[in-house]
Amino acid sequence: EVPLGDKVTLVGGLRYTDNSRDAIFLNRSFIFNSGPSRQNFTGVTPLILGSDESKVTWLAGVNYQPNSDTLVFAKVSTGFKGGGFDSVGDYRPETNTAYELGWKQSFGPSSEHQINLGAFYYDYKDLQVSVLLDTAVGGQTFNAGAATIWGLEAAADFKVGPHTTLRASVNYLNAKYDELF
Repeated sequence: EVPLGDKVTLVGGLRYTDNSRDAIFLNRSFIFNSGPSRQNFTGVTPLILGSDESKVTWLAGVNYQPNSDTLVFAKVSTGFKGGGFDSVGDYRPETNTAYELGWKQSFGPSSEHQINLGAFYYDYKDLQVSVLLDTAVGGQTFNAGAATIWGLEAAADFKVGPHTTLRASVNYLNAKYDELF
């Protein structure tokens, strides 16, 4: 954090992620013949899978605090989730660019009440999704393509008695695949 006067702070950060995984799956093949429990073992086929990638992600933002009870903020950040594999194949890394705006407000005689408002927009590339296509194989992970997720959030805490706080929240989420492979 870097202060720009008494009320404005710049926020920034960097993260380096190094992801490396590998495995060998041994798939056994059988031929089932007629008759009770007759099967012939035909061999083992190795499936060699791996992923190796690295990425630098970042965050940049600004905080505005006009008084001790108010915070208004905006930030942009990038995200990364490493690729991987399962017993049937591999999948690419997932990336995200996230935009967020928000307002946090405390009020009351001792700032015991609080209202938080926020909005966000996430732009995913190569989104990783888990899908169950075949119960004999189990869950598989695929890159779905691109996705956009945006939403609004509102939350409030009101102290209504010495031992009682009323909490309420409302959220709206809009998620869609922009590309689905």
